[in-house]
Amino acid sequence: MKYLIALAVLAFSAVAAAQTCDVSMSLSMLHKGGLALKDASDYKGLTVAQAADLNKRSASIVDVAAKAQDKRGDYTLVFSGTNTCGITMGTLNVDGLTHKDAARVWRQAFKIAEATIKASEAHVAKGGKGPWGRD
Repeated sequence: MKYLIALAVLAFSAVAAAQTCDVSMSLSMLHKGGLALKDASDYKGLTVAQAADLNKRSASIVDVAAKAQDKRGDYTLVFSGTNTCGITMGTLNVDGLTHKDAARVWRQAFKIAEATIKASEAHVAKGGKGPWGRD
């Protein structure tokens, strides 16, 4: 029985390693209910591990926003994400942010974007022919 479980885990791991994942994420800022700013990013051909890592890093943006919510500010941030590989994502509204807090969230989003660019550069530096798994 232990061997069958081990074989099943190995088979699942092999399929997950070969699968690619497309991820779409967006961050919108509303001021008094009207759209003031929106940024969207699409990532094509990620491995499942890369998509999970991106999702994990992006959670820090939501964390910064959550700590700043309900301060009677006029700003709402809307986080949205979808993917093709079954990683749990969705849409989340964070209300009541001040302008200063909304700006702090955007700065965190740009830090994540920079880290994503560096990960792509590291992939190519290790011999990858293109970003992510698109070799």
